[in-house]
Amino acid sequence: MIDRRKNTNDLDLPDIRELFRILYKRRWLLIILITLPVMAGLLYLKGRPEHYKATASVLLETQEVKLTDFNDILTGMKFDNLTVPTQVQVISSPSLIRQTILLLGMTEDEKGNLILPESPPETEPQQEDGPDSPERYQIFKNFLSNLDVKQQGTSRVIDITFRSTDPHLAAHVANTHAKQYVYSREQDKKRIAQRLDEWLSAQILELKEQSLKKSRLSQQFRSENGMIQGNNSQELIYQQISDLAGQIAQIDTRVVDLQARSEMLQSGNPHNIADIVQSELVQNLKGRASQAAQHLQSLRAKLGVNHPEVIGAQQELSQINSDIAREVGNIKKSVQNELTTVTKQKALLQEKLIGLQKQADGLQEKMITLQALQVEEQASSKLLDNFLARSEEIKSQIDFSRPDVSIVSPAHVPGEPIGSKKILILAAIFTLSVLLALCVAFILELGDQGIRKREDIARLTGLGLLGTLPRSRFPITDILKKNRSAYVEEMKRIFMHLNALEKGQTILITSARRGEGKTTVAVSLAFYMNNIGIRTLLIDANTLAPVIAGVTMIDEKPGFSELLSGKAELGEVIAQDKNGLSIIPAGEPNPFTADMLLAGKLNAHLQALKDKYECIIFDSAPVLTVSDSEILTGLVDQVVIVLEWAKTPKEQFKKSAEILRNLAANNPNVILNKVKLSELRSN
Repeated sequence: MIDRRKNTNDLDLPDIRELFRILYKRRWLLIILITLPVMAGLLYLKGRPEHYKATASVLLETQEVKLTDFNDILTGMKFDNLTVPTQVQVISSPSLIRQTILLLGMTEDEKGNLILPESPPETEPQQEDGPDSPERYQIFKNFLSNLDVKQQGTSRVIDITFRSTDPHLAAHVANTHAKQYVYSREQDKKRIAQRLDEWLSAQILELKEQSLKKSRLSQQFRSENGMIQGNNSQELIYQQISDLAGQIAQIDTRVVDLQARSEMLQSGNPHNIADIVQSELVQNLKGRASQAAQHLQSLRAKLGVNHPEVIGAQQELSQINSDIAREVGNIKKSVQNELTTVTKQKALLQEKLIGLQKQADGLQEKMITLQALQVEEQASSKLLDNFLARSEEIKSQIDFSRPDVSIVSPAHVPGEPIGSKKILILAAIFTLSVLLALCVAFILELGDQGIRKREDIARLTGLGLLGTLPRSRFPITDILKKNRSAYVEEMKRIFMHLNALEKGQTILITSARRGEGKTTVAVSLAFYMNNIGIRTLLIDANTLAPVIAGVTMIDEKPGFSELLSGKAELGEVIAQDKNGLSIIPAGEPNPFTADMLLAGKLNAHLQALKDKYECIIFDSAPVLTVSDSEILTGLVDQVVIVLEWAKTPKEQFKKSAEILRNLAANNPNVILNKVKLSELRSN
C-alpha cells in the first residue's frame, strides 16, 4: 500500500519512448506542417527577383543659439538641437519622398518595379498641389516600401537605404534622396533666417517708436510742471538744495574759525594770534620797537634819563607802540567784520535753503509721476538696446550659409544582391517549420491529457483495471440481443472479474465527471447479468440527473428518492422493464439525498434487497459533482470507476480515485470506456 501511494505522487514525465510514440502518432501532421512552409518558401524564392540595397549616410550637426535672458522674447522662434528620431521621420516624410520622385521622374514598369526615364528631366519639376493620381500614389507607396531610414546606434548619423532590382538605380535613388534632404534643410534655414530677420526688424522698429514716445511724454511732463533738469540728469531744484547745503557747511566752518580768532583777539595777549603774527606791518613795527627800545637803553646808559635825545627816543618808542596797538585793533575789527558778514551770509543761505525745500516738497508727487515715466522710458530704451545687441549676436552665432547636415558616405553601387543566400533562407524556413510542427504536436498532446494505458492507471492511482469497453453505437442493444461484438465480449470479462472478487453483491458504478458513460456501463452490466439468470437489481441513485428510467422506458417515480424520504415503500419503488430487469428509478429530484443517506435511511432497505437479489448495482452521481457517491461507497461491497479513454483529465481521475479509496471497504476498480481498439493495440 505504501509503494502504491508513492507511485501515485510520482511526476507524470514522459520518457524517450513516449516522445517517439507522440511523434509517430502525429507523423502526418508533422509532415504537413513542415512540408507546406518549405514548399511555399521554395516557390516564393523561385519567383522572387534579386534585390540590391544601397545606403547613403548623412550626419546631423548641432548648431546651438545661446539666447540668455532673451528666450522669453523670441517665443516661437527658438532654435533647438536637431533630434535624430525627428529627422528620421522627416527623411521618410511623404513630402520629401514626392520631391525625390518628381526630381528623378520615376515611373513603374509592367512588373511594378520602379524605373527611371531614359533621359533625365531638363528642368527641375515643381511639387504639385492637390491629391495624387492613382498612378502617382502607387509609385509613392512603392518608393516608401523600398526606403529604409534608420539611425546608426546612438550617433547623429542616419542611414538612407533604398532597395531595387537594379543596383545602379538603388545607389542613384539613395544619393538623390540624401541630397534632396540636405537641400531641404538649407531651404528651411533660409526661411528661418528670413522670418527671424523680419521679426527682429519689426520688433526693433516698434521699440524705437515706443522709446521715443515715452521720452517725449517725460519731457512734456517736465515742461508742464516747470521741472528743470540740472547736471547728471538731476532735477535743478534738488541740485540747488544740494549746492546750498554744501555752501552752508563751508560757511559753518568759516564761522567757527572766525569766532575762535575773535575770542583770541579779545584775550589779554593777542600778539601770539596767527593773524597778528602773520601781519607784515605788525612784525615790522615790532622790529622797529625792539630797535627803538635798545637805542633808548643805550642812550639812558650814556646820557641819563632827562637828556633830550633820551626823551626823543622815548617818544619815538611810544609812537611805534601806539602804531602797533592801532594795527592790532584794525586786525581785531577786520576779524569781527568778517565774522559779521559770514554770519549774515549763512542766514541768507539758510533762508534760501528753506524756501527751496518747501518748493521741493510741493514737487514730491510730481516727481513720483516723473520717475514712473522715466522708468518706462529707461525700460524701453534698455529693451531696444537688448534687441539690437541680441540681433547682432544671433547673426554672428548662426551661419545660415553653412548647412547643418552633410553627406558623410554616399551610396555605392552594390555588387551582391541581398537575396543571394537562398539556402540560408530555406534552412531558416525549415528550422522554423520543424519547431512549429513540434510545438503544435506537443500542444495537441498536452491538450489530450486523458488516460490511454493500464500502466497509466496503476502509476497514477495504483488501482486495478477490470476491462476496456470499446466504442459502440448501440451498446445496450448489443447486450440485449446477445450480439457477438467486442463490447459484449469485454462486458463478459468485466463480469468474470467482478464475480471472482470475494465480495461483490452490491456494486457502485460512478465516475469522476459527467459524460464518461457510467450509466451505460451500469445498465449494460445489469442487463448482461439478468440475461444469464442472475437476480439483479439496478438502482438509479443519481437523483439530480436521472437517466435510467428513460433508457429502460419505465415510470420515473416513485423511486429511490421517495424510498429514502419514506413517501413510498420498498415494494412500490421496484419496477420491471420489458426485459424482466428489476429497476428502482431515481424518483423525483431531491437535493437532500446525501443527507438522507447519512441518516441511514437506506440501511434497512439495503439488507432486505440483499436477501432478495443476488446482485445490486448502484448508478451514482459523479464523484466530483456531489457527495452521494462518497456516502454510497461505504455501504457497498465493490466500487467501479468508469473512466473515458483519452478524455478524462488525469488530475480529476486521481482526485476522485483518492476520495473513493479512502472510503471503500475494498480498493475500487477501473473500467476504461469508449476505447479506440486500434490505438489501444498500438500502445
